[in-house]
Amino acid sequence: GFGPKEVTIRVHGMERRFFLSLPKGRTDAPLWLAFHGSQNMAMDFLRYSRLHIFAIENGIGLLALQGLPNKYDQGWTQFNVGPHSQPTAEENEQGVHDLEVMREILEQ
Repeated sequence: GFGPKEVTIRVHGMERRFFLSLPKGRTDAPLWLAFHGSQNMAMDFLRYSRLHIFAIENGIGLLALQGLPNKYDQGWTQFNVGPHSQPTAEENEQGVHDLEVMREILEQ
């Protein structure tokens, strides 16, 4: 269908998902990184923001990482960067900091 492609990777043994949209025929396009808010999902964020459509229409690459469920707040999804961009002890139990996940994705 129309829209970003769903990609699954493993980072330090943990499966992570993101949505990627790249402009056809361009290797020099800028890449925007998009992060949904807490209690949200990456694809829902893209659907209501229409950011992927704007990116396609303007020759911009777009990468939207899916956050993980937070077992302490009703399973809402979020990014494990914690207060002041440091993971909390509970978030460290998930095994990997999301900035590390993004670094791994961008290096591929």
